[in-house]
Amino acid sequence: MTETEAKDFIKNELESRWPTWRPTGAILWDWIEKLRPFAYEAVRQAVKEHFMKSKSSKPFMIDVLTLARNIHSGHSEIQKESYEPTVFVQCIEGDCLGQFSAVMPPSYSTNPDTINNCAEYSRKKHNEVYGGVWVVRTSMSHELMRKEQKEMAVPEEDDIPF
Repeated sequence: MTETEAKDFIKNELESRWPTWRPTGAILWDWIEKLRPFAYEAVRQAVKEHFMKSKSSKPFMIDVLTLARNIHSGHSEIQKESYEPTVFVQCIEGDCLGQFSAVMPPSYSTNPDTINNCAEYSRKKHNEVYGGVWVVRTSMSHELMRKEQKEMAVPEEDDIPF
């Protein structure tokens, strides 16, 4: 979860369930820091469960985090199995011509900002590590990327007609 997502989460999920809860700035930052490693939906489910079990007028971070860890580990596996990347980085110039790699955001996030940040980071790293010119490709599938890879393939000397 990004910082922005965590802030939105606190407002939309925590404060809406515990309307009298007024955390200080330091406590808000503690929540943001602790929520970031988790997928939004896993934490949302943990908060809902905590809210139903709790009779308190405020959320307890340790309870939410414990539930989120349990949910996140199982939830993450489900996401991994069903995750179909649609964003890739691909080499369009150089010895790596046509090669591609799927962009896999943390916790398989579907947040566009998270995916875009991961894609740009991946593009820069591929440029550094493999050389060539790498670009971000969106709205793609593995099948379409393989098709484009074949179309970009440099013909072997034997394949060049004389």
